[in-house]
Amino acid sequence: MDSFITDTVCDCFVELCASYGVAVQASDCNLPAPDIASVLGFTGSQLRGSLAISTTREFLARTRPVPFQSDLEVRDWGAELVNQLVGRVKSRMVEYGVDLRLSTPVSIMGADLHVMFDDRGSSRDALWFSSPPGHVAVLVDVVVEPGVEFKRCTESDLPIIEGDFVPF
Repeated sequence: MDSFITDTVCDCFVELCASYGVAVQASDCNLPAPDIASVLGFTGSQLRGSLAISTTREFLARTRPVPFQSDLEVRDWGAELVNQLVGRVKSRMVEYGVDLRLSTPVSIMGADLHVMFDDRGSSRDALWFSSPPGHVAVLVDVVVEPGVEFKRCTESDLPIIEGDFVPF
C-alpha cells in the first residue's frame, strides 16, 4: 500500500473526528466487538478501491450532534461518516490530479460483528484508532494503476474546485 494514501486517510479520519469533538489517535489495538461497519467504494482513472469504518454504537453516538432515535439512524450515521471521510480524501487527492467518483455508502449492523480483513494483498491496510468513546478500524483497500505517482499539481493544473470563482 502506498504510504501517501494511508497517511492521507489517517489524517482525514483524525480531522473528521476532531470536527465532531472526538479526539482519536492511531493505535495498535484490535477492535473489540464492533457492531457496525460502513463502506464506500470509489473509482477513477488512477486508482480504485474502498474505505470502511468498523466501530461501536458508542463511538458513533459521540460523533453525532444529536442522539440516536433508532437503529436506522445508527446505520445512516455510520454511512454518513464514511461518506464524509471519503469526501475529505477525494478533496485532498484533487491537489494531486486524482479524480474520484464515489458510490453510495452502505452500513451493516450486528452483534459481535467481525469484519474479515485479508491483509495479504499489497492493496490493503488496516488503520486502528483509539479514543475515549471506543476503538475504530478504518479499512483501506486501494489499487493504484501502474506508473501513477502522486505529485502535487501546480496552481495552473489544479481543477476548478466547487465554490471557486472563475472569470471568463
